[in-house]
Amino acid sequence: MRAFFNKTLLPMLLLLSIAPDASAENQPKYGYIDKNGKLVIKAEWDQASLFSEDKAAVKKGEHAYFIDKSGKTVMDPKARIAEDFHEGKTAVMQGNDWLYLDKEGKQALPKKYQRAFNFDNGIAMIRDKEKYGFIDPNGTMLIKPQYQSAGGFSEGLACFMQGERWGYINTKGEVVIKPELSDAGIFHDGMARVMKKGSNKYVFIDKKGKIVLSPKFEEVQDFSEGLARVGKENSWQFIDKTGKIAFAQTFNDAQDFSEGVAAVSKNGKWGFIDKTGKWVIQPQFKWADKFSQGLAAVQPTAAKQAK
Repeated sequence: MRAFFNKTLLPMLLLLSIAPDASAENQPKYGYIDKNGKLVIKAEWDQASLFSEDKAAVKKGEHAYFIDKSGKTVMDPKARIAEDFHEGKTAVMQGNDWLYLDKEGKQALPKKYQRAFNFDNGIAMIRDKEKYGFIDPNGTMLIKPQYQSAGGFSEGLACFMQGERWGYINTKGEVVIKPELSDAGIFHDGMARVMKKGSNKYVFIDKKGKIVLSPKFEEVQDFSEGLARVGKENSWQFIDKTGKIAFAQTFNDAQDFSEGVAAVSKNGKWGFIDKTGKWVIQPQFKWADKFSQGLAAVQPTAAKQAK
C-alpha cells in the first residue's frame, strides 16, 4: 500500500486508496489515465498519488517528486516521502525530519516535526515528542501535542485517542464526543464510521455521536459522494445513506467514489463504474486509484505501459 503519501492516519481509517509498491523488478509501473481511460501520463513511476492543486506526488526508488498534468517533473522536494499539496503546502520527510514546503520547494514553516500531515481548512496535524497536536498555516500551535493518537480534521471534527478509547474534538480542542469508542474514523458526508465499546461491528454516527446507520456487513468503509463500500474479502458492494444496496453488482475489490465514478476490480482487472454500477472504463488495469482533478493513477498491463 502507498504509505508514502497522504493517508493521515492511525486508527482504522486512512490507508484505503493506496497503491502497491511497483519498485520490484518486472512490476508494472504507474501512470495516469483520463476519464476516457486513455493513458495520458506514461507509466514509469514506482508509486503514484492523487492529483491535488495540479500536482501529484510520485516516487521512483527511494526518491519522491512532484509532476504536473502533462507528466513533467515540476518539483524535487529532496525527500523520501511526500504528502499531496493542500492549501499551498506539502509535508515531506527529509532525513528523519518532517517539514512543510511551499509550491516553489522552499521551507514554508520554520519548525520541523516527528511527523507532519496535510492542511485542511487551515489546520494540520503534527506529531512532536510522541504526541499529536494541531497547528495553523503559520505554524502556530492551535492544540498542543497531547494525544497518543489522532486523526486529521474533517468537517470540523477530529478523532483522538485517550487511554484505549477514541472520541472527537472540535477545532478549539473541546471534546464533543466522549472517548468511549473502540475505533473511530474521519467524518465524510456528515457521518463517521466507528466501533462502539464491546462491539465488533462498525456503525455510522452523526456529529453528536448518535448512531444514524448500522450496516449489517462484515466490512464497512467510509461514505464518499453518498455511497459506502461494504462486504467482505473478495466480495464488495455499495450502500447508500439509508443502508440500501445501491446496485446489485459485486466486486472483488473497490475504491471510494470520486468525481462520480469508482475504481473496482473484477476477475483480477480494475476498471471504473458510475453510480448505477455501469462500466464507464472497462476492467483492464492491474490496479487503479480514484479520480482526482480528472486523472487517476493506474498500473496498466505490460503492453500498455507507454502512452
